[in-house]
Amino acid sequence: EHGFVDMIVPRKDLRSEIARLIDYCQK
Repeated sequence: EHGFVDMIVPRKDLRSEIARLIDYCQK
């Protein structure tokens, strides 16, 4: 899954993107 995420999101934005996905899943 990490490779899939890296293809979509720049590495510098990876942390913020993961945080956003976690927040989205918790709603």
